[in-house]
Amino acid sequence: DHNLWLVPGYLRKMRPDLRIAFFHHPPFPAADAFNVLPWRKEIIESLLACDDVGFHIPRYAANFVSVARSLFDVDPVTREPVPEKWMSEGSALMERTMPVHLNFNGRDVSVSVTPVGVDVDYIEENARSGEAAKRTAQIHEELGETKLILSVGRTDYTKGGIEQLASFERVL
Repeated sequence: DHNLWLVPGYLRKMRPDLRIAFFHHPPFPAADAFNVLPWRKEIIESLLACDDVGFHIPRYAANFVSVARSLFDVDPVTREPVPEKWMSEGSALMERTMPVHLNFNGRDVSVSVTPVGVDVDYIEENARSGEAAKRTAQIHEELGETKLILSVGRTDYTKGGIEQLASFERVL
């Protein structure tokens, strides 16, 4: 995440022999937004110290490379077609090709894309199972006429759980 942006650069200086991979979890902003940051060069130089920098989708990888090229001499940028299974026509985040490799200061840097999501078919299959139907019936029996609202999310203090519950309470 953002709070680790400078770590690869520090690691590379301390241990040039390391192989460093960094997966950037949140969306990576476009150059026009990213380049307002005061430490933009230090951040990108640090990420370029990696052997591999990973992103969720091709657009975020493209944004990273665009930022790197706006700040440094980065060559060459190798691109490959985006796999058909990742294509989503009409999406604001659509890319037809994605960067997969670049060179910075004589170092090869791999740029990888690893979409993260859920197996919808698996979830639907389990939700329609006899076991799920049985458990649903048990819950209805236990609750009677009481309404149940279920929300699923990470229980991570950085996600504002208390604030989410408070806002939900206001909605109710």
